Amino acid sequence: MSHDEEALYLAALAQVPGVGAKLLFELKTTFGSYRAAWEAHPAEWLDVPGVAGGLRARFQEFKNGFDFEGFAHGLEQKQVYLFTMEEEAYPELLKQIDSPPPVLYACGQLAPLLPDKISIVGTRKASDVGRKQTSRLAYDLASLGLTIVSGMALGIDGSAHEGALEAGGLTIAVLGSGIGEVYPPQHESLYRRIQEHGLIISEHPPGVPPLKEHFPRRNRIIAGISKGTVVAEAPLNSGALITARLAQDMGREVFAMPGPVASPLVKGCHQLIKSGEAKLIEDADDVLVVFGEKKSELLARQRERMQERLALEPVSAAREPGPARPAPEAGEPKPPPKPVRAAERKKPAEPRGPAVSDEDMQLLNAISYSEGTHLNTLARKLKLSIAELSARLTLLEIRGLVKSLPGGFFQRL
Repeated sequence: MSHDEEALYLAALAQVPGVGAKLLFELKTTFGSYRAAWEAHPAEWLDVPGVAGGLRARFQEFKNGFDFEGFAHGLEQKQVYLFTMEEEAYPELLKQIDSPPPVLYACGQLAPLLPDKISIVGTRKASDVGRKQTSRLAYDLASLGLTIVSGMALGIDGSAHEGALEAGGLTIAVLGSGIGEVYPPQHESLYRRIQEHGLIISEHPPGVPPLKEHFPRRNRIIAGISKGTVVAEAPLNSGALITARLAQDMGREVFAMPGPVASPLVKGCHQLIKSGEAKLIEDADDVLVVFGEKKSELLARQRERMQERLALEPVSAAREPGPARPAPEAGEPKPPPKPVRAAERKKPAEPRGPAVSDEDMQLLNAISYSEGTHLNTLARKLKLSIAELSARLTLLEIRGLVKSLPGGFFQRL
């Protein structure tokens, strides 16, 4: 991947100790571009509002020891993306906080940046019940097309990511270190899975270790990138409470899951609820009610996104290439049909007979003719991800073999 030159100079300047978003703005205003600010003589920095002699000296020292070409080449080699506040891809909600990171480093898939995001945080020393509840909540929310954001820590964070991945949904891990620094090391496998199926972001460049002081600042990104934060399980001294209060200060919704009264692991959650700082929730429905979202509408939007993705990248393209054949035999999958208008979907786009594959027939047999069957039920029964299942159901609907009903149900025709 190639990076915009101005983004690289901005990223370099943002690493100078004492340079934040406000000063970067002043530097560009004064010099006309980030490159010009970088190439300016350090003495010229004194013309910039907010720059004193100490900062000028730090810039000189940093610039003398910084390998700009090596930095740019390293990002290319490691396939790390750069997002600056001036780019459209930079999360809009994150721009609105008091101290947004001037640069985000990212690796993985970019899709999680697009849909609505919900953060789920909690204690590292989570109970079995807390982990299961968190995984279930993340699974349900991700199944509806919401992106699950967390900090990839042990306990609740890990369970949130796991639940989203299990649903075949989207998840974002926000690091307190640079991209490529896996922390905690127990999450090496989880890190790779998120990198493959989700997105990993950090405000720190690659190579920066996970220092203690980084994590409170990481929490502001977790809260700031999301429209709501759920505290799943947290004692009174948990860092998750800091994230919750940051979210509240940002004007975002805060939720907390209750637990056994005698358990110290939920004292923080109960305190948030009692003080009115958080809304009590028990499941995904409670979150959706607050945002005025309906499952049927979320699933409809998810199907639209899936149809757009299928139109650009047919399902057949994802299969392993094989020798060309003139026509499929009975029982073999046919190539995906050409897109049809919504008004035309009342008619089957293809003949129904034996051209249905064994896999699709197994899916059809799991769907009720009368009452319909819910998407989540099908996913659990057939052990399919929500993403793959939605794609297959969309194709079956286009062919006139199934019909989508309100509430995430599908009916066989």
